[in-house]
Amino acid sequence: MGLLLVFPLIQSQSRTDPSLCNITAEVLLNCLRDCQPLSLTKEPADCLNGIETLLCSWLEDTSDTGRHIPHKQKENAAAALVALACARGSLKTFVHTVHLLQKQTDLGSLPVADVLYRLLLLEGGPGSPSCLLGGKHIVSWGYEDMLPAPDSNTGSSSENKDADLGRCLTADGLYLYTTNSVGRGVSKLGSGLHGTLRGFVYCRNEELEPGWVAFGSGILLHRPVSFDNKPHSLFQVIDQNTLQVCQMVPMPANHLPVGSTMSTVHLSSDGTYFYWIWSPASLNEKTPKGHSVFMDIFELVVENGVFVANPLQERTILMRKEGESAKSINEMLLSRLSRYRASPSATLAALTGSTISNTLKEDQAANTSCGLPLKMLRKTPIYTCGTYLVMLVPPPGGSGSSATRSLFGGTSGLSSLKILASSLVYNISDGQFTSRADLIDAAGSSLGRGALVPGLGACYDTVNNMLWTCSNDYIDQWCNPGNQAFHYVCQRLGVSHIITEPKEEAITTNEVINQLLHHVGAMCIHQLNLLATNPNLPITSVLGKQHPIEAHHLSSICDIMEKAMVNGDTCIIRCILVVFQVVFKFFFSPQTERNRDIIRRSGLLLWQLLMAPKDQICPEIQKEVCLAISSGLNILYPGETEINNLLKLVLTEGERNSGLSQLRDVILTNLAEQLQNNRFGSEEDEHYRLNDELLHYILKIVVRESCILITKCQTVSKEDFQKLLSTVPAASSCLRYLMAVQNHLLSNTILIKPDENDDSDNSLQGETLKVQELKVSILALATQILTGCDEVLEMLQQVTTALINSDLADREQRLKGLEQVTKATMLGHLLPVLLTSLMHPNLQTLTMADALMPQLVQLVLYTSQTALLLKTQCPVFAEVGCSPCGASDQKGRLFPDERMLEEKEEPGFLTGLKIPAPWAAGKTVETVHPVRDNYKFKETVHIPGARCLYLRFDSRCSSQYDYDK
Repeated sequence: MGLLLVFPLIQSQSRTDPSLCNITAEVLLNCLRDCQPLSLTKEPADCLNGIETLLCSWLEDTSDTGRHIPHKQKENAAAALVALACARGSLKTFVHTVHLLQKQTDLGSLPVADVLYRLLLLEGGPGSPSCLLGGKHIVSWGYEDMLPAPDSNTGSSSENKDADLGRCLTADGLYLYTTNSVGRGVSKLGSGLHGTLRGFVYCRNEELEPGWVAFGSGILLHRPVSFDNKPHSLFQVIDQNTLQVCQMVPMPANHLPVGSTMSTVHLSSDGTYFYWIWSPASLNEKTPKGHSVFMDIFELVVENGVFVANPLQERTILMRKEGESAKSINEMLLSRLSRYRASPSATLAALTGSTISNTLKEDQAANTSCGLPLKMLRKTPIYTCGTYLVMLVPPPGGSGSSATRSLFGGTSGLSSLKILASSLVYNISDGQFTSRADLIDAAGSSLGRGALVPGLGACYDTVNNMLWTCSNDYIDQWCNPGNQAFHYVCQRLGVSHIITEPKEEAITTNEVINQLLHHVGAMCIHQLNLLATNPNLPITSVLGKQHPIEAHHLSSICDIMEKAMVNGDTCIIRCILVVFQVVFKFFFSPQTERNRDIIRRSGLLLWQLLMAPKDQICPEIQKEVCLAISSGLNILYPGETEINNLLKLVLTEGERNSGLSQLRDVILTNLAEQLQNNRFGSEEDEHYRLNDELLHYILKIVVRESCILITKCQTVSKEDFQKLLSTVPAASSCLRYLMAVQNHLLSNTILIKPDENDDSDNSLQGETLKVQELKVSILALATQILTGCDEVLEMLQQVTTALINSDLADREQRLKGLEQVTKATMLGHLLPVLLTSLMHPNLQTLTMADALMPQLVQLVLYTSQTALLLKTQCPVFAEVGCSPCGASDQKGRLFPDERMLEEKEEPGFLTGLKIPAPWAAGKTVETVHPVRDNYKFKETVHIPGARCLYLRFDSRCSSQYDYDK
């Protein structure tokens, strides 16, 4: 309270005694300079606001009083304000400071170089390591990599078995690339993100020799094990479409001592740089002793059309001090167990599987510098996020112990002590071990289902800010709990990530503005990532005590943007666009006329950038503008009419303007995600479902895309056709939105529960008003989709006929590929789901049948004709191969009648179908045994979508009661 009273006194006193301003500003500057960046975040907001207001009042124009402010006083006040902003770390104070500094044209330089240097070293704010955490597990899905399983005979000798690698995994944002379980071959799988088909094998190369794969800077690299004996070879570049080796990358000159042995431990990437982890030891040493594990970081650049690897920093050693593991396990166990019982800690530790005694007996001599034996390291999953390198190791004392289960009920909390894996975290800058995190409470993950940690594939996906792990049967997606790497954040902001220590104290005002906005941009990117992984996060945990963003802050942001646009300063523009994305999420000011003007102004600035000519705006800025407009959609366009007008514009003009088409894709992708998240009947559904006119525009785009895709099978070159096959199916944002709307309507109709409060006549017949509304919407959508499918099928028929009658050398491959391409169009994504759902009793109505019958007849005609064309061609190709030339060419032409007569009986349906791995052996579902007298207790378990359930009682299910069996 005292402080709050002092500020007005100083302000009024300084009017009569101007020297007081200078003295106060100097004292404040000296105090604040000693504060560490972000150290005042928890201080009372009122006091900090008071200091900010006081300093700003001395800086702002006082021409109305006619008083001249001395230059030194202005400089001190400005420097103190910068130091306050750095120590406080509030977005609002940063914006206010930058805005004021931009107005001060007469300020030369400020003595704050050291303060800003310390701020930038924080890399946008504190963050935790990118470990696997139970609460961050998103989903687990079964897959089959379609690569040959490792041959059990080849690894019979123990020496070879020890030299085996584990699975290696890498991601480019759309696709996942995985080797088989011993590092051989490579398979390209759909991630299920950005329109790819989850788990679909787009391409594979079974012949690739054992090694490691990594993706970064748009390049897929492979390092075979055999390169350990070829000191002049570092990597080989793999073509992402054919998965064939297309170029060698040599080892940089003088990078390794001549004649040194090496054993590669892993190759990893953070999406930009490549991390080669290796040891100068040999795997077959008779007396293994502790060797160093080195990490070399490379950047791949193109010189004269070939890829060259440049080392980035001094070689680092991954270091972990002796005894660290045993000590951390001891502490972890005792801290966890102390909550449950008051008996001696040694007994409790023994209860969880005698982990302490096991750890202390470890043979430390064979361990490398990072604390693990070399042969174990070869199978250890390793990934890097660009800030930390993480190794996943099995829990101490073997697999997580469940000895506590029979003694305690599942509710006691001890069952969650089961550690599935531990993340060992090393700092990339110096290679030092920093922390360890245990993975618990992830029962749904592949590790929770019994997969072993050694041999697991793991990687960090920069594009989606996600972690992926891959066992032999399941792939897991995890949110990244840490911040994105600073170099990736700076890449997005268009600034350098290298921070140099200042030589002088003074720094120009323009440089102060740039460095402040550099930090603000990085801070906002971290906040956006945090919001993306936790959409329901309270604002206070993102913006501290600084919410809500008010109108004058948005006005200041617009001023900064306007000045940057006039000066053509792309770095400031990119930083402010990221700020807009955060601010729009938290702008809660009431709808006053002034606020509407400011919002209108910010919208105009964004549109000015979006519609700028191509030579004046880079694609990165265009992308950020689209994200900013999309995040502020409900603020910039508050009414339904405004949003509909915007969508109509982007849907009709999108093809002619790259900015508008990008905005269309971002908005539709967001709407599709919202519809999927609100699948079952929340009130917000209507908000994400567009009207019939807009759906019609979207459908026209989808039909056009589908027809273009099918036509490509006939028109593109042989190489481009192979590339096409290895990248489809990949649904466009328009198609994804239509899929989301269709799934939303159909699932709501089929799974809707009768409304108990509805006592109208219809409800007696089991049909509520909600169902009637949905049926009307489904009929309108189905009519449009079936009409669109007719157009696409017509095009498919034309292309099929043209291909059959063409003289192309790869005609057979194109006809085979045509089927895969067709599945990538709306015929594959929309039609099967729609037709299957229309068979449901809820949708079997006379109205529906009457309305859709004519189109269904047309559909059957087109599909039958096209199927017949393809079917009659199948036997021809078998004959073309073995007959001499001339006659075979004629035979390949269209003679449907003759072909029909020669038709043989087809093999049975589903002949030779391979059962996918996750379902082949069945899955075990275990529950803890509740020790309670509950034979009268009745419990219903509902498993959605299950048609039958097979139960088998385990001997562990029995207790002392016979009736329990």
